[in-house]
Amino acid sequence: KTQSLYFESEPGVPVIGERSSNSKPNRVALLLDLDHHVAYQKPAEGPSLSLAKKWESEGWTVVRFELRASGKHAPKGDKIGHAPDHNSAEWSLWIGRPLLGQWVWDVRRMLDALAETDGSLPSEVAVIGIGSTGPVALCAAALDERISHAMTFDSLASYVTDEPYRGQRLGVMVPGILREVGDIDQIAALVAPRRVTIEGGVTGGGKPLETESLRERFAFARKVYSLHQADSALRIEVPAAP
Repeated sequence: KTQSLYFESEPGVPVIGERSSNSKPNRVALLLDLDHHVAYQKPAEGPSLSLAKKWESEGWTVVRFELRASGKHAPKGDKIGHAPDHNSAEWSLWIGRPLLGQWVWDVRRMLDALAETDGSLPSEVAVIGIGSTGPVALCAAALDERISHAMTFDSLASYVTDEPYRGQRLGVMVPGILREVGDIDQIAALVAPRRVTIEGGVTGGGKPLETESLRERFAFARKVYSLHQADSALRIEVPAAP
């Protein structure tokens, strides 16, 4: 009952994936994961698959797809040192289009493609970012009000770090983002008063944060949601160990 997806996000940039139903959904969730890819017509691997099954059991149509420069279309030899996307991220900076912005564009074009296929989008649209795609989900929701709920799972909680980056994608780094836009905290606040869920978070060095430390990292977002009288729309917690 799944439906294979293929379109060009922009000329020459293919996007492949699948959704869990071939009928028009009542609720749709876009699942982003750069580390466990959706190989064409093969099931996803790792945590994204178990998370997809969970959301499907709750009545959501789940869309899994590969963002550009990842999965089947990742450049060969992309990993250098601790950066799994070193070359593709570097090339994106050379042309003045950081990968973070390009990935957000792919998410928004996927919404366009689903709306064109089905005639419209449902009122409930979630974007779920696992690991390095957490900032992608938040940025997409900040820019596109069609997204009603942004979620991150064990994602970078702050660009500011006093230790070397480990386990992070170079593609989420944007020159001047702290000065011109803000930290992850401020990006999450831009989604208010729509729903944001932060399920766990890590430091730049990849260390998991305890609940109180994680809540402190999102203090600004909590203030903004309070001003909107939407405190319950922002959920920040560290999931219990399995």
